[in-house]
Amino acid sequence: MTRRRTVCCGLFLILSLMTESALGQRKSADSWKGGTGNWSTGSDWSGGVPNSSSSVTIDSGGTDTVTLNQNATIASLVLGGTTGTSTLQNLANTAENLTVTGATTINATGDLTFQNGSKLSTGTLTVSGALSLTGATASTTGNATLNSSSGLNLYSGSTLTVNGSLTNSSTSLYMGFGGGGNTLTVTGGLTNNGTLYMYGANGGVGGDTLNVTGTLTNASGASLQMYDSANDMANIGTLSNSGTVYIGAGDTLNLTNQPNGITDVAAGSSLTVNGTFTAGSASGLAKLGSIEGSLTLGNGATTNVTPGSGTLTVASGGSLTVTGTGTTLSITGGLSDAGTVTVNSGNTLNASQGMTDLPASGSFVLYGSTNALAKLATVEGGLTLEGGASTSITPNGGTLTFNSGSGLVLYSGSGLTVNGNLTNSSGGFDMGFGGGGNTLTVTGNFTNNSALYMYGANAGGGGDTLNVTGTLTNAS
Repeated sequence: MTRRRTVCCGLFLILSLMTESALGQRKSADSWKGGTGNWSTGSDWSGGVPNSSSSVTIDSGGTDTVTLNQNATIASLVLGGTTGTSTLQNLANTAENLTVTGATTINATGDLTFQNGSKLSTGTLTVSGALSLTGATASTTGNATLNSSSGLNLYSGSTLTVNGSLTNSSTSLYMGFGGGGNTLTVTGGLTNNGTLYMYGANGGVGGDTLNVTGTLTNASGASLQMYDSANDMANIGTLSNSGTVYIGAGDTLNLTNQPNGITDVAAGSSLTVNGTFTAGSASGLAKLGSIEGSLTLGNGATTNVTPGSGTLTVASGGSLTVTGTGTTLSITGGLSDAGTVTVNSGNTLNASQGMTDLPASGSFVLYGSTNALAKLATVEGGLTLEGGASTSITPNGGTLTFNSGSGLVLYSGSGLTVNGNLTNSSGGFDMGFGGGGNTLTVTGNFTNNSALYMYGANAGGGGDTLNVTGTLTNAS
């Protein structure tokens, strides 16, 4: 009997100690009572100054302002709710550290503002209110979510590191607007359903940096804006863009795990490259094969493209614009234009294999220079030369034919030379209506089955000129 009692008492003691230990580790709720005060004031909390086992809530429904005036470690944080305002801030001119071992949730009325080297370390992060870092740091050990009503500000050398994935549905994710030199790092993937603005050096200090180890998925309607002259840097594993990506002059977007760069500009998407777009040591456009959305190239440099299929295809509804000053797009292969191609003044589009047809849905507008039309033989779409642009066409088969429904426009001192014969069955050739001084030269015969309008000096710029070496046949 004595032995049994001893064993039972021992087991009871062990169970009691385990129960006490479990109770000691249990999270305890600790809520801010309301008003303005310091974190360290125990009487302002329902459970005293929060500790490592505290599940903290700052949301009295009124106006709450809590100043973190000490380093603190807690189990979880809920800041704000649906009414009133709830602000958590660090003490002025003092760096404080807040460690949240579990989840940090900033609700719609919550505002977490850290400055002066203060640091937030948390497990997961969910923001529906506001998170502002000015010269401060935040990091997660899990995923982060910025909901549609939220705002995130990274100013003046601040850093946010998400050791997981980041989902942004906010239209107010600002880097650098209040001071550049900020860094946003995501070790997983970044899904952008909202807008990410990178102002960088425009806000002073220096450029902003975006690092994404996985895939940056820029959803339809979403936007990544790297502003001109911001000196921003984006290092992205892979890019999937269905929205808008703008790479400003002086900025760089580098694809670190997409060696061929992008091969398609998807329908409904927009990509503007006024800065540097790379895939490692290659151009981010090196293997571009198709454009169903909008591509604007305005970086003032030469971009070489070798499409995998041999032809860069601008689909119906797609657009390619070569702009800026001194920008050259050089295609090793052919160009197919069923959408809209525009080459602005001072810029060049070249293709080693010229177009032979401009289809009905296609439009080619030339202000600059191109050799892509050198072998053009048939036109069902629209060909426009403006602003002093000129090009020479030696058509395959010897005759350039403008079919029914097509159009030719020559404005403001532009010139078209056809080295061969020309047949016009279009809705009409328009010379000079938008500015005179244009020249149409045909070294062979010109068969006109439609109308040729020569407005010349009536639109300014001087008279228009028509040169036909052979016979002009003006049909019934």
